[in-house]
Amino acid sequence: MAEAHVKRYRDRGVVAAWVVAMIYGLLFSLLAVLRHTAFNTHAFDLGLFHQVTWNIHSGEGFRFTYWLGLNPLLNNYLGDHVSLVLWPLSWLYWIHSGPETLLVVQAFLVGSGVVPLYLLGRHWGARPLVALGMASLYLAHPALQGALLFDFHPDVLSAPLLLWAFYSALRRSYTGFWTALVLALMTKENVALIVVAFGVYLAFQRTRRSMGIATSVIGILWFGLCFFLILPRFNPGTGSNYVVRYSAYGGSWSEIVLAFLTRPGSLWRVLVDPSTVAYSNALWMPYGFMSFLAPEVLAIARTITYHYSVIIAAVSALAAVRGATRTATWLEARSVGQDRVARALCGLAVICTVRFQVSQYGTIRFWGPEYRDTYRVSEHDRIGVRFLEQVPAGAPVSAQSDIAPHISERRAIYVFPTVNDAEYVLLDATSTIFPVHLFPIEGLTPEAAYVEY
Repeated sequence: MAEAHVKRYRDRGVVAAWVVAMIYGLLFSLLAVLRHTAFNTHAFDLGLFHQVTWNIHSGEGFRFTYWLGLNPLLNNYLGDHVSLVLWPLSWLYWIHSGPETLLVVQAFLVGSGVVPLYLLGRHWGARPLVALGMASLYLAHPALQGALLFDFHPDVLSAPLLLWAFYSALRRSYTGFWTALVLALMTKENVALIVVAFGVYLAFQRTRRSMGIATSVIGILWFGLCFFLILPRFNPGTGSNYVVRYSAYGGSWSEIVLAFLTRPGSLWRVLVDPSTVAYSNALWMPYGFMSFLAPEVLAIARTITYHYSVIIAAVSALAAVRGATRTATWLEARSVGQDRVARALCGLAVICTVRFQVSQYGTIRFWGPEYRDTYRVSEHDRIGVRFLEQVPAGAPVSAQSDIAPHISERRAIYVFPTVNDAEYVLLDATSTIFPVHLFPIEGLTPEAAYVEY
C-alpha cells in the first residue's frame, strides 16, 4: 500500500513538472513573440536563422545571404556553424512558416528541461516538492531568461537536450539517450566538446562504461568532421570562425593549441580576469553555489568556451540537484533529517537566485528595465507590419537589422548597408542603425535610403 502511495505521489510530481514546463514555455513564447512583433528582434540572429530554415523548407538547403556583404564566398550556413537541427525544425514550417515558430519551439524545449531535472532529483532521493523546487531553479536562472529573450540560437536547444540525455543514460533508456544526444550534436559543432566530457563522466560509471566510451568517441569524431571538413568546405578561405576568434594565438588550430600549451600564463590571465570571475559568479550564485557539491558533474560544462552560458547553466543546475541530494543523503546517514536538510538547501538556492536577480536587475530578469518596455507593440510597429506586407514576395531586399527578421522569407536578403541586387531598401528612421552608421555611404542619398513610417 505504501509503495502504491509513493508511486502515485511520484506521478503527481511528474505531472506538476510538466505543468511548470508548459507554463514556462507559454510565458516565454508570448514574451519573445511580443518582442518580435514590436521590432525588437534582429537580423543576427533571428532573421538569419529564419532565412536558413525557410530555405531548407523550400528545398534550397542551407543557403543564406546574410553574410555576403562581409564574406562574398559564404553563401551556405554550414560554413558558419554546423546547425543541422534546422533541418528537422524546418518541418514545422508546414504548420507555420515564420520566425515565431523558432521562438516558440525554443521556449517550450528549454522549459521541458525541468522534467528530467525533477526525475533525476527523485532518482537521487529527493522528495517530490524539493525535487520540483530544485529543478525549477534551472528555469529561473537569468542566463536562460536572457537567452530566450535574445532572438533564436540553435545551441540554446542543446541545454535541455543534454539534460534529457543525462536522465536517459541514468535510466538506461538507450533510445532516449541516443536521440537526445544526436539532436544536441546537431545544434552546433562546439557541443561536441560537451559530449566528449559527458562520455568521460559516463565511462567512470561502472555500469555505463561502454556507453561512455562510445559517447566520447562520437563526440571526438563529430568535432573533427565539423572543424576540419564541413566548415572549411562551405567557408573557403576562412574555415572555422573559431580560428578567427583566437587569431591572437595563431592562424590555425595547431598553432592555437601549441600557444596554450607553451604559454599557459595567457590562459590563466583570462581565467582570473575580474570580468571572468564576475561572469562565473553570475552563473553559480543563482544555485547557491551548490553546483560545487557535485564537481564531477560540473566538470562536464567547463570544456566549452565560457560565453555559452545557457549550456553551463543547465549543467550547473544538474550539478546543483545532484549536490543537494548527495549532501542531504550524507547528513541523513549521520542522523540528521534528510528532509529538513533538503528543504533548507532548496530554500537557500531560492533565496540566492531571487537576491541575485533583484540586485542585478531590480526584479526577476525578464521583467527588468532591460526588457519591460520591449513587450509593448506600438501603433508605429503596427504600421510597420502593414508597410512590409506591401513588399512583393521573393523580391531581393536590403533591410535594417530590426526589420530583417520580419521579411526574411526570400532567397536574397541583405543587412543594410549591403545592397547588392536588392530591389527594395527597408529602413526605419526612428530606429538605431545597425551594424554600421547610416551615412556616409557612397552612392546612396538620404532620399533613396530612408522610407519613413
